[in-house]
This record gives sequence, structure tokens and C-alpha cells, in this order.
Amino acid sequence: MTTITSTGIASRTMMGLAFGVSMMTLFGAAWLAWGFQTMSTDSLWLMAAITLGIIALLAAAFGLFRIGRRAGKRSAPLTSEEKRVQGKMAQMFGLIFGGEALLIFLAVRALNHFLLETYISTAVAVIVGLHFLPLARLYRFPMYYVVGGVMIVEGLVFLALPSPVREIAIELSMGTTLWLTCVLVLRKGFLLAGFREQA
Repeated sequence: MTTITSTGIASRTMMGLAFGVSMMTLFGAAWLAWGFQTMSTDSLWLMAAITLGIIALLAAAFGLFRIGRRAGKRSAPLTSEEKRVQGKMAQMFGLIFGGEALLIFLAVRALNHFLLETYISTAVAVIVGLHFLPLARLYRFPMYYVVGGVMIVEGLVFLALPSPVREIAIELSMGTTLWLTCVLVLRKGFLLAGFREQA
């Protein structure tokens, strides 16, 4: 998480956390759906559970975003230095996200070319995990080091499993990890909101 030097920065931090949770919610749902598809199950109960999870997490993220936006309206404008730092962080995020997408694209193409499609979920999991490491440094958010490390370990450890058990294990564990991360990030965001309300 970025160092908070003003209410304006705090409000943007809350909105940034809400945006991150929204993205992780959707990607987590995609991983879970991928896992259930690999299991060849179309259980309505499972789909309903995913849908409810999406609604709950997005609703909480939206609530945090609204709190951050209200705090921003009450705060003084950012200084020129704060604007410069925020702009640089946005550029770095774009580069990290773009690099992740490019690596995933190249990995999928290569594995398909060599008829190793069953390892696609492993490669994607490791790449996603790796992209959390520079994000942790960029946002000064140590939790992302742990999240990235867990994802990388999941991807590598599950290599010992046979297909399709390996793909199912990776896909479901990645989705679960992302959603648990959402809960922890939301907790930090609302704690920050409560601290700012008391200040």
C-alpha cells in the first residue's frame, strides 16, 4: 500500500483497493469456472455459489470505492508531487499488467504449439503469481508478496499431479486464493476508512 501522506492520498488508496478487489473478484470467478469446466460439471449449485460470491465481493468493493470517493471530495487537492507519484504508479501498473498479459499470451501459444495444453493452467498460475511481486513493491503492500508466492508454489507443486487432476487443483486453488485475497484487501480498506473517519 502506498504511504499515506494526506486524506487525498488515503481516498485514492481506498478507491485503488476497491478497483483491485473488483479485478481479482472477476479473475477469481474465471479461475473457479475454469476448474468446474475441467471437472465437466455444470452444477447449478456451484454456479449459484460463484454468482453469489461475485455479487458479495463486488458490492463490498463498490461500498469501499464510494467511501473513498466521499473522502476525496472532502480533502484538499493533491500536491504536484503527489500527482507526479500517482501518475508514475499508474504507468508502472500498466506496464506490469501489460507484461503479464504478454507472457500469458506467449506461454499459451508455445504450449499449444508443442501440444502441451494440459500445462497451460500451470504456466498462467505462475505468471499471475509473479506479477504480484512487483505490484507488492509498487504499492508497498507486503500481502501481495505472500499472495504471489502462494500462487507460484501452487503452480509448481501441483506439477506432481496427473492430468486432469493437476489442472483442476490449480484452477480451483487459484480462484480460491484470489477470493481470499479480496477479503483481506477489503478488510484493510475498511480499516483505513474507519481510521480516516476517526481522524
